[in-house]
Amino acid sequence: MKQNHPPERNKNWARRMSGHVRDVSRNPRVLPTLIRKWLGRMWRRRGGGYYGVGYVVTFLVLEIRMLLGDWQDSKGIVEFLGQQLLELIFRFFIESFINSFIALAWPFLLISKLQLWGLALLIVGYFVFERLLKPSLERLILKTTDDTDD
Repeated sequence: MKQNHPPERNKNWARRMSGHVRDVSRNPRVLPTLIRKWLGRMWRRRGGGYYGVGYVVTFLVLEIRMLLGDWQDSKGIVEFLGQQLLELIFRFFIESFINSFIALAWPFLLISKLQLWGLALLIVGYFVFERLLKPSLERLILKTTDDTDD
């Protein structure tokens, strides 16, 4: 589901992100809504179905692992925050970019880790998702997500 966005949308990315930071610093209660919108867009861009959910979950797991690994490598919270700020542009974006490509292969990762059980989980997960989770997920995501808003 490729979305065509006007060129000014890409130019204003830094401005939107700084606006989000400002909004969260003024009212931290908006953070869950911003995260839900971001996850909803990520899910819809991957088709808005079972594959998209698997992509989002895999991407989040890879990102959390990356952050936890960085946390364990640091000697304290100050060093961790300093390291994250210094590496934000280079390492974090590059690793997140790599994680996004790895997450595209999430069905193969599941099967390679769990073999036959992974295949069974993939099949059962599809039917559970379609019957039970998708309607609720669509209501939750569509309630707070708008295609024109970042």
